Amino acid sequence: TAISEHYGADVQGLTQIMNRYMTAMTAKILQNNGTLDKYIGDAQMAFWNAPSAVKDHPVQACLAALECQDAMKSFNRANLAQGLPSLFMRIGIHTGEALVGNIGSDTRLNYTAVGDTVNLASRLEGTNKEYGTLVLINETTNREVSGKILTRLVDKVAVKGKTKPGEIYEVLANAEDQSPKLRKIIDLTSQGRALFEARQFSKARECYGQLLEMNPDDGVARLYQQRCDHFMANPPPADWDAVTHRDTK
Repeated sequence: TAISEHYGADVQGLTQIMNRYMTAMTAKILQNNGTLDKYIGDAQMAFWNAPSAVKDHPVQACLAALECQDAMKSFNRANLAQGLPSLFMRIGIHTGEALVGNIGSDTRLNYTAVGDTVNLASRLEGTNKEYGTLVLINETTNREVSGKILTRLVDKVAVKGKTKPGEIYEVLANAEDQSPKLRKIIDLTSQGRALFEARQFSKARECYGQLLEMNPDDGVARLYQQRCDHFMANPPPADWDAVTHRDTK
């Protein structure tokens, strides 16, 4: 919306910047063996492991996401040099079964993927906004990429219509790019979450404070400090399970 307002009636300018953006992101998807499904406004939908099998497809999807975010940095540097506004993108990745094939009407078909797995990936994309993250994955994806992709636990969430809570993780980096700083971020996040679940909110807040000292823009740490402040002032009930319950999709 902000980009559209910036260009106003300059349809050609808007088209050019969107084409540059779509081209850069599509390239990263294809380079990591993804299947580009469709463009939905300014969004892109992609899936892996169909129509042909892809080895380590959850890893390939996460690598594509990381490379897309790196490409966005270069894209925005070029925009800045031209006096153009910056863009940002959020990504959701979910691993599971889906119905894949030619789907549509009697007169027009589209090769696509549908099902709960696809819907949950879309929800994860939107959930990034709440936590200030850029790439979120579900617990199944996290298990599949363990040892190859660096992640950190963000929350345990029970979505509407689901009785069992699921864990969501932020994708941080390729495991090959591990550094002492990244390791400390992962460890502090893990410690903070464990203390949070143990109702030791003051100590948990200290962990998240250390994370904010390292990165003042850490949305996860900022959110959990707010949660800790709330529970220190308003202790949770005895049956509190530290799960975030969502009543809307």
